[in-house]
Amino acid sequence: MTQRSTDQYSELIIALTTEAIACTPPSWTLGVLSIDCDGTAINYQLKNTQSEDLATLSDKLRSLCEQLYVVMRNNGDDWREAIIKFEQKENEWSMNTEFKYPEANQ
Repeated sequence: MTQRSTDQYSELIIALTTEAIACTPPSWTLGVLSIDCDGTAINYQLKNTQSEDLATLSDKLRSLCEQLYVVMRNNGDDWREAIIKFEQKENEWSMNTEFKYPEANQ
């Protein structure tokens, strides 16, 4: 993986997180964006288990989810699920990203 691809991932993940936060109700101080790809379709969920208020997925967020998958896959990083957790503490947002990969054929 090159430095350029790593920078590109970081930029996309920050843009994704920023847009995910913009799609959440004002009552949310945390959330989880899940992106699943089975190789054919990409599915997205934006949830907060501590709130009954629902988020709305924007077209921009959907596009950024798809961009992240395509850019990473084109660089040989073929994940099946991305989980971006974000949380606000003292007016600052933080995030944590996790990728799940298909099990290797045995």
